[in-house]
Amino acid sequence: MPTTDEPMDVFQAEAQRARAVQSSLHPPTREQINSAVGSVLFNASNYPRPAVPHILGADIGPLRNKVTDAVLALIQNGADRG
Repeated sequence: MPTTDEPMDVFQAEAQRARAVQSSLHPPTREQINSAVGSVLFNASNYPRPAVPHILGADIGPLRNKVTDAVLALIQNGADRG
């Protein structure tokens, strides 16, 4: 028959594990987001050459930076609310 201390130990261990998992979750850095965004935009640039400037623009650098900033802002705002 379990004692009353045993269930509390299980609950405490689970709460401690949950805190450890939560503290290990860090939002991605701007560089990580930029790399992921760059991969997506690179794939989009695989369209036939005449279509690419109309889809992405002649230079995707500014678009890549804007998308990266938008994703980063969303993540940071979400972290502020959490």
